Amino acid sequence: MKRTTLSIAAICGILFALAVPTFASVVETGLLYQGQSDEYSIKLYAGTTYEIAAISDTYDCDLDLYVYDSDGDIVAVDNTNSSDAYVTYKPSRTQVVTIEVHAHSGDFEYALAVAP
Repeated sequence: MKRTTLSIAAICGILFALAVPTFASVVETGLLYQGQSDEYSIKLYAGTTYEIAAISDTYDCDLDLYVYDSDGDIVAVDNTNSSDAYVTYKPSRTQVVTIEVHAHSGDFEYALAVAP
């Protein structure tokens, strides 16, 4: 089977077309090596349901996604063995959350999007 590597621009296009609405409030990109993580802080508003998606540029990796509330507790997680991750979260109070994108295995570029 031939593996295809996508550019980060293509990943962003996929995120917008498939994973999240085009009015995403946060779009970030990054590069991770196995065992590394990137963290992003974002203010989320009470009562709003957010879609959070991270998609890698390769199928030969395992990307995990964690959302921590302002108390440091995990409130949403997708740590399945997959090259992309997706969660929804509806905070009960307005707060700054931390979103962690983790390279469980493999090295890859990724795109992260957060949309209400």
